[in-house]
Amino acid sequence: MSSQRSLSSSSDPLKHASSESNIAEIQDDASISVAENNSAVRSKRRLRDTEDMIMSNKDFMAVFTKWQSAQDTKYSKLLQSLNELKSQNSDIKKSVEFMSHKYDEMLGRLSFLETERQDYKKSINRLENKIEVLERNARITSVEIRNIPLKQKETKEALSQIALNIGGTLNVPMQTSDIKNIFRVNTKSTTKPIIADFTTVAMKDKFISCFKKYNQQNTKEKLNTANIKIEGPSKRIYISENLTEKTRKLFYQAREFARNNAFTFCWTSFGKVYLRKSEGLPQIIINSEQDFEKIPPHK
Repeated sequence: MSSQRSLSSSSDPLKHASSESNIAEIQDDASISVAENNSAVRSKRRLRDTEDMIMSNKDFMAVFTKWQSAQDTKYSKLLQSLNELKSQNSDIKKSVEFMSHKYDEMLGRLSFLETERQDYKKSINRLENKIEVLERNARITSVEIRNIPLKQKETKEALSQIALNIGGTLNVPMQTSDIKNIFRVNTKSTTKPIIADFTTVAMKDKFISCFKKYNQQNTKEKLNTANIKIEGPSKRIYISENLTEKTRKLFYQAREFARNNAFTFCWTSFGKVYLRKSEGLPQIIINSEQDFEKIPPHK
């Protein structure tokens, strides 16, 4: 019995020792297994993270590629627009150069036409002046009698008698033979002017000078229709040189100028218009409208 206990007791410690050794190994194995599991978990996690990162990178690359493609498209369109704009600018430049060339041609043409117009204007002025001189010479012996009442079926003999009666009133001895031609001018006026063309310039000048003298001597009753025995209400008679249309217009402007600028004298002589500021000052001949601008102001 004692030997069995001792065997038993001696064998149990061995078994116990063996049992303790196995537990330690199991604990170590368990620790290793846990560590390995943890490592595997971490590896899987890292793998998932890596895969997620790879997927994220793929997504990023996809987005980047899409963005880059969009940018390339925009750049391509922009480049195309720039090329088109450059082409348009080139066309515009050509058009501007063409228009500039045409403009220079037009300026040259206008300059030529202006020079030509000025030459024509000078030629026309020369011709008008020649015609004016011819008309003045043609009217140098005639006078214009205004405000004589018009009669029906008036003859040249009746008009000649009116001129003779005026001459008698003005103390100008004259005969029918001194009148080369006499007629009325067809105007809008109800009393159409009478043109009396004498045979000499001397007769014409004497007729006008005596008319002025008569009015100066008879300021209260200047020459009128009653003086020459014309029936009806008395009307004042006006006598002047037979002026051309140009000189007539110039004479009207000269009278207006004299009235507005305190000129005392304004008259015509041999178809020309004259002005004088006051007695003693020189006379001013008016040949054109521009001559009014050349008259210096007198204080």
